[in-house]
Amino acid sequence: TDAGWSSLAARRAHNPKVVGSNPTPATILVRPRLGLYFCELEMDILDRKIRDEIEHSINSIGFELMEIECSPGSNGLKIVTFIDHLNGVTLDDCVKASKVIEPILDNENEESAYLLEVSSPGLNRKLITKEHFDRFIGKTVKVKLKEKIDNRKNYKGKLLTRCGNEIEVMVDNIKFTIGIDSIDICRIVPKFK
Repeated sequence: TDAGWSSLAARRAHNPKVVGSNPTPATILVRPRLGLYFCELEMDILDRKIRDEIEHSINSIGFELMEIECSPGSNGLKIVTFIDHLNGVTLDDCVKASKVIEPILDNENEESAYLLEVSSPGLNRKLITKEHFDRFIGKTVKVKLKEKIDNRKNYKGKLLTRCGNEIEVMVDNIKFTIGIDSIDICRIVPKFK
């Protein structure tokens, strides 16, 4: 093996009692390596060019790049990359994705260390794009707004529709129309048997 690699550490979360679109969320962790370029303004934000390259590479192997989360860690920047596929994401898919992401990060800068983690969105996945909302109409969602509207910031209910840049959520038999731009985070609420 390459001297820059440690043994592959992987974890797989699986709960057979959970009903959802991705019953076997998978995550792969790769040891910190050299080669990261990030904006000097904020350490936790990858350069837009790098994000675009990662997204293009992930799309080229048949997956959707859902999100990249970055945070400072003791061994350098921690980069968590969430990928998705209509048929779900396996551990092997995460390995495949990490192999196309690493060269992009390694080519940018050899002076900074990073820890790369590639993961599926999991059962409580975030809904980020309009397409995500469309795909999960009928599911129970938990919505947190950026700011209170009518003295309320949190909603939990059935996602009814998405029209343009708004979603409609049924909470306690009351329909709420929420602008997607006003949402801080929206997640699927997994159902347990």
